[in-house]
Amino acid sequence: MEQGLEEFAGALTASAVSCQEEPYELRAGDLSHWYVDCRKGLSGGSQMAQAADLIVNRADQLCDRWDMVAGSGVAGRGLAVAVAIKTGKPMILANDNKRD
Repeated sequence: MEQGLEEFAGALTASAVSCQEEPYELRAGDLSHWYVDCRKGLSGGSQMAQAADLIVNRADQLCDRWDMVAGSGVAGRGLAVAVAIKTGKPMILANDNKRD
């Protein structure tokens, strides 16, 4: 059964979002009290498949034609792979660890 965006966001928030009094040091070096661990939130096959479905549906709504999938970051690359498999579109995997 396909989950809607609101239900998916609620499930992702419950499994992947945390907030703590002492700030986290993010990979880019910034500090935040909030942390979203998409690797954890999308680690199950059904969650990744649902995320890919939502992305494909939204891209189809926003664009008359889209030819490629791109992803960056640990979870973004995995999500790009899932979308590319679902659509048969080529993909680009980006890695930008530079801090602006």
